[in-house]
Amino acid sequence: RGLMGRNSMAENSGMILDVTIVPQDMQVAMWMKDTLIPLDMLFIDENGIIFGAAFTDEMKLVHMTAETPEERDKMRGSKYIQSNCTGIYAKIDSELAKNRPVLFCGTPCQVGAVRNAFPDRKNLYLADIICHGVPTPLVWEKFVDFIESKYGQKLSDYKFRNKENGWRTYSALAQFKNGKTMRENNFTGSYIELFRYDVCI
Repeated sequence: RGLMGRNSMAENSGMILDVTIVPQDMQVAMWMKDTLIPLDMLFIDENGIIFGAAFTDEMKLVHMTAETPEERDKMRGSKYIQSNCTGIYAKIDSELAKNRPVLFCGTPCQVGAVRNAFPDRKNLYLADIICHGVPTPLVWEKFVDFIESKYGQKLSDYKFRNKENGWRTYSALAQFKNGKTMRENNFTGSYIELFRYDVCI
């Protein structure tokens, strides 16, 4: 059963996957159906570092590093945008040179690029997500401008797959800097509709 169908999990609980028994060059796929709670992949090692995509304060999606639970939490959730990986290869190279375990999470094309850039490097772990395709960041930037103009507030976060009502009935959720939230409607959900029907891919 794993974590399928669970509505909650106790603090400091989880499911342990022992990656030390997996050969370094083996590719492992994992998918968990009907998962109702957020999932994280992390190193249980204070020396490890995670690279993943998260929003900046300006709602730009960029790849960044995480070494604390708070930094890692910013990377949670689906994001239907191409993230900016500028400078990330140099940072990965620097951390690997320190013999630190590095986990890089991204789309298959991003993971493929990292694999090609660092072939046969020990302590490099790669996790790619199932990818339907990614719209250009320009489409997202135009949408952010539109929704902020529509509601007269700056966005602070946007959940592309808000699961408050369950895994199968997810919706978009816009969160503004004044504390207000707006669940999916013809305006907040328009970006998702463009994505679902491959209009902006």
